[in-house]
Amino acid sequence: MASSSITPTKQSNRAQDGCQPELERTPEVVAVSDEGQGAGLKSCPLSVTNLAVGQAGRGASLDTYVISRRSPTLDRAGKNLDDNRRIRRFYQRYFTGVGVGGRLRILTLTSSDEAVIEGYDIHRHFAALVKRLRRRWGVFQYIGVREVKGDREHLHLVFRGSYMAQVQLSAMWANIHKSPVVDIRHIYSWVRRDGRKVKVWNNPRGGACYLAKYLAKEAVNRYWASYDWVFRGWVGWSQRVKRAVGYYPSRALLRSLAVLDKVKRRLAMDFLEYQYRPLWEWSLANDKMSSGVDGL
Repeated sequence: MASSSITPTKQSNRAQDGCQPELERTPEVVAVSDEGQGAGLKSCPLSVTNLAVGQAGRGASLDTYVISRRSPTLDRAGKNLDDNRRIRRFYQRYFTGVGVGGRLRILTLTSSDEAVIEGYDIHRHFAALVKRLRRRWGVFQYIGVREVKGDREHLHLVFRGSYMAQVQLSAMWANIHKSPVVDIRHIYSWVRRDGRKVKVWNNPRGGACYLAKYLAKEAVNRYWASYDWVFRGWVGWSQRVKRAVGYYPSRALLRSLAVLDKVKRRLAMDFLEYQYRPLWEWSLANDKMSSGVDGL
């Protein structure tokens, strides 16, 4: 009696569990799997396809990336465009928000060896420091950039607030970030007057040059600031220019007003409003008539 040869076949755990992996769901397969449940087809609830598209009660996989390769020329052109736009936006918001009122100071926060080894998040610890400073001294408004030197992170800030001793600030930062090295100083810049250089204290241009030096570096890709100080000041000032002259401030107007101090800038804005008030009132009346709203 001839014995029939039996070829052993390797059966996966999915086949033993009775579920069929969904490798490709064509319209025919979908129809068979939906209608022919009695035919023994049962979709696997944890199949590769289900996990990838976010089915089976789970979210889509965060490890799925869509990688598109760009040419190096386009990358360099895009990077230069982004750098120029970032620095230009920084100057606009700085001079219209930071440069209006208040005594400005420069603050540098560093990271120690222990902070690097422990992997401390400098942004999280800086947020904790800001809360302590505001509880103790009240006002603390800032605009800053992050600089990376090797494996260390530094924060460079221009802030407006009350006087604070460097010893107290160093103790706070050492307690939070394990790094006692901080540097705080007044802002000044050298201005040529009557043929000689004069040190001008609390000059906003000194703080702008200080932060722009770090923004121009390749490893620095962003800056952040207090909304109530910088962004609200920028939005309010730009809207005031829009009401006065009929359009938002241009770079030429920003450059011309940035060199003025607070009093001269206020006088210049009052002059612009006085000069363009008929145009402003006419445009406002047209807006009311076109919208059908009266008495606003």
